[in-house]
Amino acid sequence: VIISAEEEDLIKFKDYQIKYLLGDNTVEVSGVGTKMKLSQLKLALDYKKTITMIDLNSGKYNKGITNKTNLYVKTFLELRQQLSGQLRTAYVPTMGNLHEGHLSLMRMARQYGDPVVASIFVNPLQFGPNEDFDKYPRTLEEDIAKLEDLRDVYVLFAPTLKEIYPEPQSFSVQTPDNLGNILEGEARPGFFEGVSTVLMKFFSCVQPKVAVFGKKDYQQLMVVRQMCRQFQLPVEIVAHETVRDEHGLALSSRNRYLSDDEKAEAISLYNTLTHMEARL
Repeated sequence: VIISAEEEDLIKFKDYQIKYLLGDNTVEVSGVGTKMKLSQLKLALDYKKTITMIDLNSGKYNKGITNKTNLYVKTFLELRQQLSGQLRTAYVPTMGNLHEGHLSLMRMARQYGDPVVASIFVNPLQFGPNEDFDKYPRTLEEDIAKLEDLRDVYVLFAPTLKEIYPEPQSFSVQTPDNLGNILEGEARPGFFEGVSTVLMKFFSCVQPKVAVFGKKDYQQLMVVRQMCRQFQLPVEIVAHETVRDEHGLALSSRNRYLSDDEKAEAISLYNTLTHMEARL
């Protein structure tokens, strides 16, 4: 089939319609409320579970179904290209090994913006010399499968270490002592500086309207909010409640490091605090 400038094609699926308006080289996505260039059409259709493979030179296309629901990109250039013209992007940064806590953040992000971008990157700047950078769980294939089932993430950005740090990172974001060097920051010197520095890079590239963080890492949430406020970054930081398992243990990728006794102690601490709160 050859697409002509006068032709309009409608594809219906679930609550959405894709309408091609090729006369002005844009595509209107009904139900999403956005327009995009023809070069972005394939991505929009990937995102909504229906795919149209397009040869942009000949204008030929073939309709079919794919299991791919999110685009996986590895470079800043690719990510910028896919997000070109997007004004309502919602962003969820992660280090991977995704669990229900992460997926809950992404569901919330979908309520605040469209498209949703998730990133997976184990950031060496936030690990101390004797911490678990080398053994931190890296499960990219399983993570991609979970995002495909979730269907709320448009682009997964999973860059290499060299992509993020092509040269030694001599510039950094310094956190104030009264926020970044207390509590966890006191036990992990340089941790919040590393977090803030890599997030500044990601925010610069993704340029989200909203970014979602969990309250489980509450000090990190406060650091990121203050960083965005002082640098006047145009991104709203939205907080999601801590997600816990059926016993009350906060979900974390590092829970696998805990012994049974340590898990029981953590659950007991949470239950005790909850009981004390109820009595106040």
